[in-house]
Amino acid sequence: MRTSDSEHPAEPDVGVGFAAGVSVERASKKAAVRRELEAARGRYQQVLTSTSDEGWGAATRNPKWTAGAILAHIVLGMDTVPLRIKSARRGKSLMVMPVFAFNFINVMLSRRMAARYRQGTIGREFDAKYNTMIRLLDDVRDGEWEKVSHVYIQRQTIEEIFRSQASHILGHLEEMTGPIGAPRERQL
Repeated sequence: MRTSDSEHPAEPDVGVGFAAGVSVERASKKAAVRRELEAARGRYQQVLTSTSDEGWGAATRNPKWTAGAILAHIVLGMDTVPLRIKSARRGKSLMVMPVFAFNFINVMLSRRMAARYRQGTIGREFDAKYNTMIRLLDDVRDGEWEKVSHVYIQRQTIEEIFRSQASHILGHLEEMTGPIGAPRERQL
């Protein structure tokens, strides 16, 4: 006896459901990362606009950097994102170096950039690097979030690369406490 198709419900297509689930998960992960980055961007812009030319060279809680050097260092950090993504996608280490060399270069480049830039120019650099970072975030494909990058002294997944930029920005901005240019509290 033959039964009609309506008597036997169709089996769910596991592949389609799984793929749809992955795409939804990826979209929500991207949205969450984008929110973190946007919050950090908003805070950076807020601190940047409150930084006067006089405050640019002011001391911060980080003894290695002035206010301007911190703002420059944040931009330099975002500038590494394309290299980090490239490393993860290729599965190859790039520009690996000893910690002491990385730290020295990091501080010197941040100071040099702070000496060359001011509020307006560093703001434009930030926006350019931020926009590049967002385009890279938009291009992350299913299955790439856990790929590992090894650049300089750090190993990070693609997800960690993006999330660490938000925490990097906010963490360094915390070093610029109180009105920019205000004297640091003395440590006892």
